[in-house]
Amino acid sequence: MKIPKMLFKKILYKWKDAILNSTEINDFCMNKYNKKPLLFVGFNAKDPIIEDDCPAIIIYPASKTEGLLDDYTYNMVCTWSILNKNITKDTNTIEYDGLFETDELGNLIYEVLSNCSDISIKKIEYEIQSEWFPLYPAFMQIAIDIPVPMGVEDIEY
Repeated sequence: MKIPKMLFKKILYKWKDAILNSTEINDFCMNKYNKKPLLFVGFNAKDPIIEDDCPAIIIYPASKTEGLLDDYTYNMVCTWSILNKNITKDTNTIEYDGLFETDELGNLIYEVLSNCSDISIKKIEYEIQSEWFPLYPAFMQIAIDIPVPMGVEDIEY
């Protein structure tokens, strides 16, 4: 008996196409940064993104659980970063504008990834790292549960 499986690339390629073809993401980035986001499928920790790469989106796999189970779990990561040097100062308030922009972009990415398959996202963990001003990196860890149909060798996403 063969145990069904799915390669990470099925998810990554679907996400890649969804992000690259997203009017909402492209319009947001064009309006804010005058360029479309640079998409990385995987990354090199020894050569991290730099200011010139922004806005940038990175997608990559984290882990998966497969075997003799009813549902398989695939944990994926999506990170993104923007560059925004603007600070809004008021009498008693200082706001870093990029904090809100990176959250807006993150929500757009989440919507696009949520809608690119009939399979629902089970859970996300979402974090913005505002301490890197003027870069605003953020990430989502995304868990996807996929029901395993009986008698198949390859799982579809």
